[in-house]
Amino acid sequence: MAYKDGQKSGGRKKGTPNKTTAAARKFMASIMEEYADGELIKEDWKKLKPRDRMELAKDILPYLVPKLQAVAVIEDGETNGRRRTIEDRLIALSGSIDGNEGKDEEEE
Repeated sequence: MAYKDGQKSGGRKKGTPNKTTAAARKFMASIMEEYADGELIKEDWKKLKPRDRMELAKDILPYLVPKLQAVAVIEDGETNGRRRTIEDRLIALSGSIDGNEGKDEEEE
């Protein structure tokens, strides 16, 4: 329950992990580890149709390999026709006067 001023009293503190969720995750992790370490996962994989294998791989892949971010290119009058990436713009905004901080003179 909260006081009128919004202060919380009683209950779990903010950030305290849920014991049930932690136990369920640990249980599932142990089951999946046993499954993946044995031959059963290979047998099950071979039993799938090629289309189903691709679908499963597509669903699992984001958990194994992070997605790459697109890099935007900014063209404006400040660059004298040179293409700039977001990283170039961040360097310029970070406090360097001319936006060339940390770059080799050969790149200019």
